[in-house]
Amino acid sequence: MVNKKSKLIDLAVRRKAIVYRIASLKQEISSDGYKYSFYPNYDVIELLPPSTFNGIQGLNLDLKKECYVREGIPVFLQERIPPENRVNIRSILSNNKMKYYDPLELYMLNKGRYTGDSIYPIPHFPKRKIYCNLKDENDLYKSVKSIVGNYASGNTVYIDGKQVDLASIRNYFLPIYEIMYKRKLDNQKSGVIKRKEHGSYLGRKPIKIDNNELLEIYKQYFYKKLTAQQALDFLGISRSTFFRRAKSLKIKKNTIETKKGK
Repeated sequence: MVNKKSKLIDLAVRRKAIVYRIASLKQEISSDGYKYSFYPNYDVIELLPPSTFNGIQGLNLDLKKECYVREGIPVFLQERIPPENRVNIRSILSNNKMKYYDPLELYMLNKGRYTGDSIYPIPHFPKRKIYCNLKDENDLYKSVKSIVGNYASGNTVYIDGKQVDLASIRNYFLPIYEIMYKRKLDNQKSGVIKRKEHGSYLGRKPIKIDNNELLEIYKQYFYKKLTAQQALDFLGISRSTFFRRAKSLKIKKNTIETKKGK
């Protein structure tokens, strides 16, 4: 086994159109073997009901450790990837243009598919500070998804200069968002039915996508850190929408590729 650079991804679940980054997972491969470090995001986990998230396989999250270290391939990954001693493993690696057995890469390529839970892998992004101002209820309703979504991504959110804590998200912003989400779905269903009855239904409206997020995901796709399907799954859009939106933003090779040697 040869020395390789470490790799870091995030583990996520999706609930009511919000991506919850529940943990980060670091992989280190060396001549000594495999080493994995799980970094749970407890404040995000606290927002999820058991029906959506019921733990990370092989970890006792009740211990509230900042980091869980596992030497060798952990159970969490073993259940989600082909084993290294599988008969056709060379063929699998070759088909995926992999030069060596990389558990985390296989997990990403497999999109995290597992029947036991809904956890899936997404690219790791550094945590950010998000600032917003709420002048009135209209501002709240416009911003509540962004507030909850950024907190669920592990970002630090500030409203009118004050940092938002877990209690505020769980007891105030999240309930408001979930009420609005349900109301939106109900309105969409009733509106579609009415328009179909009148023969005026023209299909769904364009999906709103954050341009910065789209650019970041497109970079990951361009540099082959994500497959096209992984990018689509992360953004929750179709292949045609992904490339059409990228084109509309005029994302081209020369806008994301750095010159060699720099």
